Amino acid sequence: MFERKKVLLAHPYLAPPGGGAGVAAYVLQALQGEYDISIVCYRPPAYESLNCYFGTALHAEHFTLYQVPKWITWLLEHQPTPQALLKNCVLEAFIKRLAQRHHFDIYFSTINELGFPIRGIQYVHSPRAYPVRPATDYRWFYRLPGVLKLYWTCCSWIGGTIWADLRRNLTLANSNYIASLFEAYHNVKPRIVFPPVPGHFTVQPWAEKKHRIVCLGRIAPAKDLPKVVEIIRQLRALGHDLSLLVIGAWNCSGFIPPSLLSFAGAAPGLGQT
Repeated sequence: MFERKKVLLAHPYLAPPGGGAGVAAYVLQALQGEYDISIVCYRPPAYESLNCYFGTALHAEHFTLYQVPKWITWLLEHQPTPQALLKNCVLEAFIKRLAQRHHFDIYFSTINELGFPIRGIQYVHSPRAYPVRPATDYRWFYRLPGVLKLYWTCCSWIGGTIWADLRRNLTLANSNYIASLFEAYHNVKPRIVFPPVPGHFTVQPWAEKKHRIVCLGRIAPAKDLPKVVEIIRQLRALGHDLSLLVIGAWNCSGFIPPSLLSFAGAAPGLGQT
């Protein structure tokens, strides 16, 4: 009898919303039934929510689950900041310990670079090693001299990160921009694989389309919506009859840029979901 290949997919939290969770859901959708799939994460995947949100058809019985010990999860989730890099590095260390007890043919990360015991596949949304982050990611103590460097060093030590391992993986990037950042830092050229866009869409002639710009993504400070609004303002000032449609999940409680509110008042074509 043909023995199916064993795949270990790594993703900290498999629950909507978020583009990363969507990519992970569709990777699982593509592999289930064809491979023996295990998932390594912090909390059990929210299969029903993923299926409802992304249109997948994931079934828990198709996957083996490995969770980071609950006490570690509790400790990481009760920190004053998200510490996504630390969570990824703890996950990396957990995978390496798991590999000592279980055999996997393929390692797959849908949450940026991860070092594996053998060459794996990594889907990069934002290079974890890239030092430039949005100002909204930082807290006051990050501005203290040496704090960020110390944090990155500690995370790499915890994960047992070897940079050569990250570079030997087959790297997939979600855009040309992210691929260029990865290549500039790692000197490795990723393959571009755009995130999935599920659904059936009617092809509409250009003449029948509305003059509208769609801003799609998380509604959060890091996405810099005021800059989007300013771009549309300048285009309208040049005589272009444009409206703005904002589509996304709220990712920051109470965050509504003043420029977005004023633009909405002046332009009925702006919407939010």
